[in-house]
Amino acid sequence: AEIKSIITAHIMEEWQRMWEREEKGRHLFQIQGKVGKWKNIRMNSRDQRIISRLRMGHTGLNNTMHLTGKHPTGLCGCGVG
Repeated sequence: AEIKSIITAHIMEEWQRMWEREEKGRHLFQIQGKVGKWKNIRMNSRDQRIISRLRMGHTGLNNTMHLTGKHPTGLCGCGVG
């Protein structure tokens, strides 16, 4: 059990270093700078998906603004959508 804790801690430290160096996802990094598990909140998969999209800035708002001429491309900062 102790070796599992050591390995988990090492993986989390490496994941944190990678997250801090990554150029994409800076919007989410500003919201959650530390990696790790989400708090266990009971919600259905649809609600989890909505929360995830809000956290990442993938809400479709830019596309709506693009259609009304208020955003140049309709793409988010990552260039995907």
